[in-house]
Amino acid sequence: MDNTGERLLDAVRYQMAESGTPLVPQVSRVVGGACYLLRSMTEERLAALYVWRKSNRNDTRGLYARFVVAALADARGEPLLTAADIPNVEAWPPMVLESLMVAIRRHNHMG
Repeated sequence: MDNTGERLLDAVRYQMAESGTPLVPQVSRVVGGACYLLRSMTEERLAALYVWRKSNRNDTRGLYARFVVAALADARGEPLLTAADIPNVEAWPPMVLESLMVAIRRHNHMG
């Protein structure tokens, strides 16, 4: 299968539809040990993460950091972080990254 361009986006859209993930980003308030806002992933962002993961299979911390950067939002649904923040997010304690990933997965219907 060609995992690039439109075919990849079509595959991601299909998976999003199957899991019930909305194609239009939504923002939800999540309360755990802290309160924060998560923005749902777009098909473009999920496709980009898939492509990044293919070349970085053993970098779980890097993957989690990229999900966190893509998902944390302000009250308007705008991203709080940018790609420039990835190295700083990678340095967060593992428990923080893991708990955020649990919330991101739940928010995006990823199981």
